Amino acid sequence: MDLAQVICWQLLLCSLAALLYGYKSPMFIWFCHYCSTLCYPVFSPTECVEAEYRHTARSTREHIIRRCRPMVGTDRPHQAPPIFKQAGGSVRRCSLAGCSGCSGRRYQYFARSCHAASVTSALSRLCCMAFLTQKNNESVFNSGTSVSVCLFNLMKVHDNQLTALPKSIGELQNLQKLTLSHNKLRELPEELWELKNLRSLQLQQNLLEHLPQGVGELTALDDIDLSDNQLTEVPDSLGNLSNLVKLNLSHNKLKGLPLGISGMKNLRLLDCTRNHLESVPPVLAQMTSLEQLYLRHNKLCFLPELSSCKMLKELHVGNNQIEMVEARQLKHLSALSVLELRDNKVKTLPDEITLLESLERLDIANNNISSLPCALGNMPKLKILALEGNPLRTIRRDLLIKGTQELLKYLRSRIQEQPDVKTEQDSHTAMTLPSQAKINVHAIKTLKTLDYSGKQEASVPDDVFDAVGSDPVSVVNFSKNELSAVPPRIIELKSTVSDINLGFNKLTSIPPDFSMLQNLAHIDFRNNLLVSLPEELEALSKLRSIILSFNRFKVFPNVLYQIRSLETILISNNQVGSVDPIKLKGLERLSTLDLQNNDIMQVPPELGNCTSLRALMLDGNPFRNPRAAIIAKGTDALLEYLRSRIPA
Repeated sequence: MDLAQVICWQLLLCSLAALLYGYKSPMFIWFCHYCSTLCYPVFSPTECVEAEYRHTARSTREHIIRRCRPMVGTDRPHQAPPIFKQAGGSVRRCSLAGCSGCSGRRYQYFARSCHAASVTSALSRLCCMAFLTQKNNESVFNSGTSVSVCLFNLMKVHDNQLTALPKSIGELQNLQKLTLSHNKLRELPEELWELKNLRSLQLQQNLLEHLPQGVGELTALDDIDLSDNQLTEVPDSLGNLSNLVKLNLSHNKLKGLPLGISGMKNLRLLDCTRNHLESVPPVLAQMTSLEQLYLRHNKLCFLPELSSCKMLKELHVGNNQIEMVEARQLKHLSALSVLELRDNKVKTLPDEITLLESLERLDIANNNISSLPCALGNMPKLKILALEGNPLRTIRRDLLIKGTQELLKYLRSRIQEQPDVKTEQDSHTAMTLPSQAKINVHAIKTLKTLDYSGKQEASVPDDVFDAVGSDPVSVVNFSKNELSAVPPRIIELKSTVSDINLGFNKLTSIPPDFSMLQNLAHIDFRNNLLVSLPEELEALSKLRSIILSFNRFKVFPNVLYQIRSLETILISNNQVGSVDPIKLKGLERLSTLDLQNNDIMQVPPELGNCTSLRALMLDGNPFRNPRAAIIAKGTDALLEYLRSRIPA
């Protein structure tokens, strides 16, 4: 009887049994088994035969043998080894060449929901296996078990209760992929580093506190997952893994990265999300193949400089403490398509953001950004711009609702041409002041801006005000100086000025006559020494936003409750102890209130009635309720929670 006839008879008999008894009946299963035993002599040992063998609840044994890809020309019979009748699971005999001592029997083993002790005993007696899967067992290996196997190439022992690996793991010299995830491993045996052919090592969701230096000996590795462990550091030898493509270190307790990490020249993905990193080593910039970098939920204060990472496509640094984005950090990232900076403390974006020519998604939500560079409008590939949770004062809310493309169109419309090089006319319009600084009269005439910022001066020279002449000025920027008082002559600009920036000075008080600047829409007093505001500021009926962060306020300024036009109040990083929710409710236009990092001991439930708020920031205060989990859900959920706690 030739091979074709054998197959036809087997299919015919099995089909008849299925029709007569049903395919789930014991008789059908017996037929299949009987037919398969008849056919063993004609199948090659180098071809695949699948068998399933299960333990039932009543300890009855059922098995189905299914043949696949038979091969003519073999004359050596092979029966399924008795060992597989001692443990539940699925057995495959597949083609593997060059194994002495196995008499041509080569198997893949799948253990599913069977008795771990039986599987362990069976494993110790196998000489040659190609695939092992263990899942949902309490014990897979024990100290008395020897895994005497020579041809494993894939081993999965995940979702168990493993606390240790046997030393005999080192005998699996042909192992290429090892999955030990979701166990309770606390340490790894030195013998593991003998697996020179290992390409993938999955150790996520264990209890590892230490990674030995020996990991650097696994030079064939291209993927290693160490996420969700208890690691506080990783060895410098990790840099020896020059073939590594993916490295996942997320959800650990890492405080730093080793300098040797620069040796991973082929690394494309590095995930360090949710660790305790305060900085990243400069050598990270040498990883020229890096395409994705995840640094979310750490303690970074600066954006890393990645000068040689010209292949980088995604940079995720959300939920850190970054305050500044500089041009030098961006200029080499021309391939970057995703930049995530959400939930940081960024105050401004540089015009050089346009250097990111390939940028498609920019996420700067929940920062301290009050204005956007108009140059953003010239980024044609930008598809998504996330801005929610920022105290934007130059862009109307209705414009933000219209979406990214409308916003970019608006920014383009505001771009004003500025000279790229200094001309002879410019030299005549720049006046030299006694302080050796220069004031650009051209900017006064065309941009209506009086800029004397960053001079580190204790006072503003009269020549600065004289340069204005009769020209209308709408923006005054005296920030980043050493001013201890508001320049008196600023009142001369009361008829036209709408925006004043006196941040980063040493102001201790604001004079009452400051209220004469009744066209003011935006005031920036951040990073000064202020403890109060004069009641006379109530006259500023056009004021829309005021920034008082990083001062010395112990009491929320009462005058702010009286300025009904206010839309944004930023008073973070002070010592404010409380706010009056009844008076705040009277500010019907107030949409952003930043009270982060103050001394608020109790959040009044009535604050939930301030339904005009779209961004309420309370992090960093000593109150116990509401808890951080509620605050993390966002302003709407927070206000709803507060309303639910208002006494009936």
